[in-house]
Amino acid sequence: MHALILGGTGLISTGITAQLLERGWRVTHLNRGATPSPFGGAVRVRTGERGDPRAMRAAASERVWDAVIDMLCFRPDEAELAVAAFAGRTRQYVMCSTVDVFTRPARHYPVDESSERAPTADFPYAYDKARCERILEQAHARGDLPLTILRPAATYLDSAVPSVGSFDLALERLRAGLPLIVHGDGSSIWTACHRDDVAAAFVAALGNPAALGSSYNVPGTEWLTWDAYWQAVADAVGVPARLLHIPTDVLVAADPELAEWCRYNFRYNGIVSADAARRDLGFTCRTGWAEGIARGLPARRPRPVDPVERARYQAVVDGWQRAVAGLSWSGGPAAAG
Repeated sequence: MHALILGGTGLISTGITAQLLERGWRVTHLNRGATPSPFGGAVRVRTGERGDPRAMRAAASERVWDAVIDMLCFRPDEAELAVAAFAGRTRQYVMCSTVDVFTRPARHYPVDESSERAPTADFPYAYDKARCERILEQAHARGDLPLTILRPAATYLDSAVPSVGSFDLALERLRAGLPLIVHGDGSSIWTACHRDDVAAAFVAALGNPAALGSSYNVPGTEWLTWDAYWQAVADAVGVPARLLHIPTDVLVAADPELAEWCRYNFRYNGIVSADAARRDLGFTCRTGWAEGIARGLPARRPRPVDPVERARYQAVVDGWQRAVAGLSWSGGPAAAG
């Protein structure tokens, strides 16, 4: 069995590759070659840009692939290029999408595959992913591309998703005993799924008749408050969690760029059903969040923190703490009357 992965060196795709090799698949990656393959000669690498029609056509013409797994479809033109290149050249085309394609806030919870997919155009990542899905679904309906869509949520191996800023800045602040910003009051719901569990869902979809023409949500199945999510990180680091709650609207006003994902995503509950993937793909989250992050963090290679980001983050913290101190009211019933 031959699989072509568009990408191949990212978080989920390395997990998929490892599991395919264990099952005896022959795996080819198409990517720029900028990141060395961790698989050595076990994986064949075609060097080329995902957005280059010549590179895509050359990969497609090599054979009729048993599966093409697209980890790099982010814009409508990339989806259209995939249809043009691989129509009639693969037995299954698997797109890595995202649960962010669903309308926020949702009309009902948990969100499932039938939920409305109309993200705001102000959030280009989700908006374009939803458009990509529709282009590929139309190609499937025409008989051009046998399609399966998988939608991970927050997939992790050795890091967490901060409300604002980078994870390495969040680690730095935790270890220094500095306040860590959590949007809202920390009680909205978030999910996280270990990379190996998400990868297993992709592998289980390959050659699976039930998966053809289907889409599957593959989020974490623990519904955690943001406070609980970050408490687990602090426990893994072995430090107290000093969480500073700041309303999302205040974060957006203070630094719209740092708070962009908070504004369009994190503020809403991430309660997403995995029932369809559980039924058809045997999907399950074998690794709980607290266990997984505690296991992953010791192996993480530190990354430098941008000093400008550090200063902007601290400016938001300082501004909020000053504002809260200024709201102190010392009056009583007489003053109120």
